[in-house]
Amino acid sequence: MKTAFLTILIMLSLLLSACTNSSNVQQIQTELEEKVQEMFNPYYGTSGQQAEELFHELIQIIESQDHAAMKSLFADSVVASVGTLDSDIMALFDAYQGEIVSFELLGPVTSGSKRGDKYTEIIDAIFNVTTTKGAFKLAFRVYTIDSHTPDNLGIHSVYWVKAEDSEMRIADWTPGINVESSLIQK
Repeated sequence: MKTAFLTILIMLSLLLSACTNSSNVQQIQTELEEKVQEMFNPYYGTSGQQAEELFHELIQIIESQDHAAMKSLFADSVVASVGTLDSDIMALFDAYQGEIVSFELLGPVTSGSKRGDKYTEIIDAIFNVTTTKGAFKLAFRVYTIDSHTPDNLGIHSVYWVKAEDSEMRIADWTPGINVESSLIQK
């Protein structure tokens, strides 16, 4: 089914490209590429795409050690309630080692609730991350919608742990930044 649809899209693109100018051809090709992404990438345009975008933003902030940018990603409720957030950000910067070689999204989990006209949506994502210094997991919980409590919008939890034999349970989703103690350089 997908192969037939893809073949039809390609044939349509070729036919239209013969009849239109080059700017229209480019627009049609872009639209076709997006449709192919939607068909073959299960996370395209979904919480998986949101999780991957946030992953890249987190890694960029960690590598540049931008304290203010990291703190700005957290929900106001977390900033107000986690008294160690500033030192935890520094611990994360310290624990991150090497340059990224590869990463893999293990699959986001999106959950939500609705009470009356109020809605909450949460994305939990776990990434396997391989750096030049080892294998790790980066996980986060982010509230993408919360009409119950707008102060909850943003990141609630970030975990940086060893990929194997971790001493921490990511599933607890403790607010703030959670770094495996053995990764913090003394």
